[in-house]
Amino acid sequence: NAIEPIPVHTKPKDGPIRLAYTSTPHRGLDVLIGAFKALKLENVELDIYSSFKIYGWEEQDKEWEPLYNACKETPNVNYHGTVSNDEIRSALQQTHILAYPNVYPETGCISAIEAMSAGCIVVCPNLGVLPETCANFAWMYGFVQDKTEHARKFAYVLKDAINNFWEPPVQAGLAFQKQYYDMHYDIETTAKQWTMMLETIKNNIENTKEKKS
Repeated sequence: NAIEPIPVHTKPKDGPIRLAYTSTPHRGLDVLIGAFKALKLENVELDIYSSFKIYGWEEQDKEWEPLYNACKETPNVNYHGTVSNDEIRSALQQTHILAYPNVYPETGCISAIEAMSAGCIVVCPNLGVLPETCANFAWMYGFVQDKTEHARKFAYVLKDAINNFWEPPVQAGLAFQKQYYDMHYDIETTAKQWTMMLETIKNNIENTKEKKS
């Protein structure tokens, strides 16, 4: 996985702490809404960018309409559906925390990588590849199958992240986090690494053929 690093920017300090969810609904949106409702947070807004339209599976969205409606009806929640990656990248520059109570084991997570490059705190469980992807930067908790317990654990860590976002040690950690992700996941650097690797493999194959002939 690789990204174009998010431009350097300053997070908005006046106004609410902004949370975002930028993945498909089956990866934990129901857990997020349950936790957000239970917390009854003040001066916090949640932006949800989620639907199956991103895959061209609009028919599958019908099954999730009740959840989308629950999002729309929840105070301080803005449901945007699927938007372009340019809009996501722009929104992340105004976002403080990626709220990601994932329930779906992944082998890669562009959502987390982009949020890390944007200097967001990522709150997520230690499920699938997330521990490796988040490289000890995320505010991570132990995954549990039971969704009620999951929402409780997630809410506890999320509230802590909200309360401490502007603390100097947290801000210093986020600055280092951005440097790390911009260096390790830059698409230009990654493309060069892949090109070098493939050229090495190609040369090795050609050398082997020459020796045999």
